[in-house]
Amino acid sequence: MGSEMCIRDRSQTELRLTIEKLIAEMKNAAQILEFEHAAYLRDKIKKLKEQYSANPNLKIMKDAEEKSRRRKR
Repeated sequence: MGSEMCIRDRSQTELRLTIEKLIAEMKNAAQILEFEHAAYLRDKIKKLKEQYSANPNLKIMKDAEEKSRRRKR
């Protein structure tokens, strides 16, 4: 059971980092007026969040959004 927790925690961390990276890339694309690419990334982020939001053990969406808000300040 301990190894399952490590895998789940690692997966959660990897997913959070992936979402954060995609959010940053999406914002950058919008800043340089690549709106189609930004929209593609937005949709990809939404799918990732939806895929994992059904699992109560994964707080990916909340974590990624909080980190994104902190960076804005």
